Amino acid sequence: MSFEKRDGKVVWEDLVSLEELVRTAEKPKDLARIWRRAKPGFVRELTVQQRSQIKQFITACDGVQPAAQAMLGAIRSWGPFAARCAADDGLFKAPTRPHIGFLLKHVEVAMNLLHGERSEDLQVPAVASPRRRVTRTQKKMTEEETAAYLAAITEEDD
Repeated sequence: MSFEKRDGKVVWEDLVSLEELVRTAEKPKDLARIWRRAKPGFVRELTVQQRSQIKQFITACDGVQPAAQAMLGAIRSWGPFAARCAADDGLFKAPTRPHIGFLLKHVEVAMNLLHGERSEDLQVPAVASPRRRVTRTQKKMTEEETAAYLAAITEEDD
């Protein structure tokens, strides 16, 4: 159960559902609360940079309500969301856990998710990595094959 001190009073946030927080979001600090509640595991206090990124995210989403809904949708389906972002931009890696900067950079994908693109549609087919290891498929030539190959090369030069 998480809590926060405001004006010397302890406010228990778990008494309000996440959906209720999204529905009633009006200010950037409401999105910060949604971020901290929705993100799995321990979440420390947001830095100045992260709070600024939330404000930029609100501007990019054209309002607090769409930003709150897009943020919650992206956090809840982070794996497919990050995979689609990585595929769209040709990234080798994407964060495995929600990251505000990554969400801000890929606001278009988050808004598409909000406006009808289901999380199943975000599944990206596996693509061979350009860093894959190349293996030899040819066997080593015998002495006779090497001699025949060298003879063929010298005949071409003449």
